[in-house]
Amino acid sequence: MQPRVVAVVANYGGAGVPLTECAVAAVSRQAGSFDPAIVVVDDGSGVDVVRRLRVAIPAEAEVIALRTNRGYAAACNEGIRWGSALDPAYIWLLNNDIDMDSGTLSRLVEALERTPEWAAAAPATVDVGGTRVLGAGATLHKLRGRLRHRWEGADPSSLPTEPYEVLAATLFGDDPAELGGDVTAALGGDAAA
Repeated sequence: MQPRVVAVVANYGGAGVPLTECAVAAVSRQAGSFDPAIVVVDDGSGVDVVRRLRVAIPAEAEVIALRTNRGYAAACNEGIRWGSALDPAYIWLLNNDIDMDSGTLSRLVEALERTPEWAAAAPATVDVGGTRVLGAGATLHKLRGRLRHRWEGADPSSLPTEPYEVLAATLFGDDPAELGGDVTAALGGDAAA
């Protein structure tokens, strides 16, 4: 039996409805090995947009409408609150401007199940043409407040094929020996943004 997964997709604005529809379809394609519960959180777009979302996405997906635009993180937090009631093993946070192959979720969950000390996993993101990496983890320099995307601009064929740890923060410089903490990312297939 596969672990229970809740997918949270954030939406904002009427222009986001077609994107959200595609993102929900991409999550639904994962159902060959999983049956993820899906919640779309609209971030204060208004009644008309929420009606359009309810028509555009499958009836089994939940739609939560926030009254005001509180930002992506707040929309994700509302989805996490809703999804937590289902007691999932994992909650999958997604932008609405993504597409992915049908094995993405199973590779992410497999990496997390194999490495229980990891708190999170994420696929590499590539451009729509599949020719350039947009990001595959990041490093944050705490003092300078600078975030660097790993492999940004690289050819996707140069990425590791196995899950890998990404050092997320350094205290004083760019030297990984000066770690202030870590977050883990795993390659689970390419997600086009």
